Amino acid sequence: MKKVIISHYGLPIVKLMVILVVGILVLGISHTVQALTREEVAENLAINVEDGLSSEEYFALGQQYETGDGVVQWYAKALAYYKAAEEQGLVEARTAIDNLNAYKAEVLADGDQGAIFTFYRTGVTASQKGDYEQAFAIYYDDSFFFEDPQDRGLGGLADLYLAGDGVEQNVSSAMSIYEVMAVEQGKGNGYTALGNIYAAATGTYPGVNQSNDTALKYYLLSFQSDNLTATDFKGPRYAANFYDSGFYHDDGTWENPNYTLAEEYYLIAVAGNGRTFDGTAAYKLGTYYEYGREGIAQDYSQAVYYYEKALSDSNVHSTMLGIPDTYLALGRFYENGLGVAIDLEKALSYYYQAQAAAQDNLDLGGNVAGYEAALKVYQEATEAIQRLTQGTNDTETTTENQQTTTDDTTTETTSGDENQEVVTLSDATTGVSVIGTQAALSNAVTVVVMRTTVAALKDLNYDAYDITLQDASGNEVQPSEAVQVILPVAYEVSALYHVANDDSLTSVDVIQNGNKVTFTTSHFSIYAVVYKEQIALEETSSDVAVSEPQKKQSDTLPKTGSQSSKPLTFIGVALVMILSVFTINYFLKQKNNE
Repeated sequence: MKKVIISHYGLPIVKLMVILVVGILVLGISHTVQALTREEVAENLAINVEDGLSSEEYFALGQQYETGDGVVQWYAKALAYYKAAEEQGLVEARTAIDNLNAYKAEVLADGDQGAIFTFYRTGVTASQKGDYEQAFAIYYDDSFFFEDPQDRGLGGLADLYLAGDGVEQNVSSAMSIYEVMAVEQGKGNGYTALGNIYAAATGTYPGVNQSNDTALKYYLLSFQSDNLTATDFKGPRYAANFYDSGFYHDDGTWENPNYTLAEEYYLIAVAGNGRTFDGTAAYKLGTYYEYGREGIAQDYSQAVYYYEKALSDSNVHSTMLGIPDTYLALGRFYENGLGVAIDLEKALSYYYQAQAAAQDNLDLGGNVAGYEAALKVYQEATEAIQRLTQGTNDTETTTENQQTTTDDTTTETTSGDENQEVVTLSDATTGVSVIGTQAALSNAVTVVVMRTTVAALKDLNYDAYDITLQDASGNEVQPSEAVQVILPVAYEVSALYHVANDDSLTSVDVIQNGNKVTFTTSHFSIYAVVYKEQIALEETSSDVAVSEPQKKQSDTLPKTGSQSSKPLTFIGVALVMILSVFTINYFLKQKNNE
């Protein structure tokens, strides 16, 4: 009769070893967050300078990094080299260190929203442009050189580690930093970032399995946790999305949509954090009130309010979720007097913007469903434009895209009655576009745009464009009625002015849509867009369908936390299994010899 060896835990030894091996396998391939303190993160990210250089060489390297001469500008690294030079007795190094510290004090003295915030935002801009190495240095300096009281740079570092932008991807490092932000610092966006990681499909982040329950838990903590010092406005929207669509729990059970709870969370997201709010959440509420939901009554006036609220967010741009539909919906509301007084001019303006936003999405390509949705908006907006410009509500038009190119001007038309075709004239050099019917554009075929200066604005940050329309013979023409103009912008806009020949300024109503502004005019000359301050617009990357910039790679930047390695994991598992076999064999022989 075969003997069965029993362990101290009351299980057959073979079963116990199987459990141990399976447990190790599971732990080996799953991802765990290494809990670190803020101080430990700083220690792991500490800059170490190379050994063996002279004091003069250390000092020269410090000067390079302080000024960004041939390297990224990095004050913390400059300080590290200056200190190495001072340790070797170089007197000039102390002066350089004192100057850096004086500069640090000057920046911090300007307040939380002053120079230090502007400095941090240059890191955001660098990241948006794909200059990840410079972004890393700026985020690092924000947190560890300037010691920003808001510690804004820490999250930027985590984002770079998570995506592997400019540094070797290290999901553990990113998650450890997000944990510090959330638990130790009470920042809601730390919880939201963790939620995003677990919400992503398995395989998106090495070692992390998708978990809807964990993601939802973190999203709720982003605005409900008792330790919060700053709530997050995106977390509530992501939590609302779960209840808007319904979702599967980790155990496979299905949670039906709960629209009233989703509405509650969308409202929290729209309320924002005191500085900004979630425009996509406002769009979602607009759809709730336009069409109604189970437990939520249809309310056109509320729908208009939230649709317009969505577009008022300066960070909104045409490729964000629902923005083309928002323009289209507002056009319908103002055309038909749904919740507002009929205003055909405003309706036409929204239809033009819907058409332009849909075209932006069509240009991106993307998945079939997204392309078809954008095409539907484009067609409906085009039909509406033709309907309103023809002065009738019963004209049905089949649209067909046509495109021609003349020099640097791209012309897009949609077929319809003669002179009622909608035309988009675009200047490739400046990115300025003019949209209107052939009749409104006086049969112009080219838009000519020249950058210019305005004496009255010399002390402000602005861009000015001298815009003219030309017909097929090259003659300058003016629109016969109002047309839509789209200008590219890099910063948040303060005002738009029409500039007369005597340099006098007339304010023009303008709508900012992320990195574009739109306005209507029936006369072309010089138009100047004035910026509030030279701070790049913040992106909401999770909602943007744009191509990713070319990533720079650098193997010289610090690492932190721990990252599981699959080859090492499987080697370890194999060794454990071999050891287990020998252990079992040994016990069996021992018992058989008794």
